[in-house]
Amino acid sequence: TVMPFRHDIRSVTVPGCVDGWTALHDRFASLPLVTLLAPAIRIADEHFTSTYIRGQLLAWFQAEPDSRRGGRILAGCGPMEFHDIGSLMLALLLRRRRRRVEFLGQDLDLDDLRAYIHEIRPALVCLSANAGPAARRLIGFDQTLEHFRPRPIFGFGGRAFNQIPSFRKTVSGEFLGETLAGAMTRIQDLLYL
Repeated sequence: TVMPFRHDIRSVTVPGCVDGWTALHDRFASLPLVTLLAPAIRIADEHFTSTYIRGQLLAWFQAEPDSRRGGRILAGCGPMEFHDIGSLMLALLLRRRRRRVEFLGQDLDLDDLRAYIHEIRPALVCLSANAGPAARRLIGFDQTLEHFRPRPIFGFGGRAFNQIPSFRKTVSGEFLGETLAGAMTRIQDLLYL
């Protein structure tokens, strides 16, 4: 086999790293190396796949014309949330229904988001959280929007709210539903589309 990036600075640490793993394994390990590396291999495989899917969704989102119809919708992930495929899928579906939607991505800083909301005055802000810590960071966000005129609707969803339904009561705003289809219906009802 050929070393990737041969004669390139990026290949410098690869041989030393593998040799180090092998030396550590030979000296200290009680499990086979393939067993020890299996979780890392699985995660790398999942991240490769999700990166590919995210790229495709983003390309489709950007290819859809941005409508000027209706109030603007912002979609993204709350602080410390890095799994944005669900929010991106929601943004894509809304844009395909000719809604004026912006996808803001992952790990949004709430202070920066409030400043952007103040500047553009969206009708709806949709944030997702897939884990408990990310969901907890959304507590109180809706109250910080009370002084905006017109006041945007704050919608939230994600796996954290599906797995632990009590989180839905701790975050004020509108729970958008357990599925993308449910979120689309709820958004339609909220905005009277």
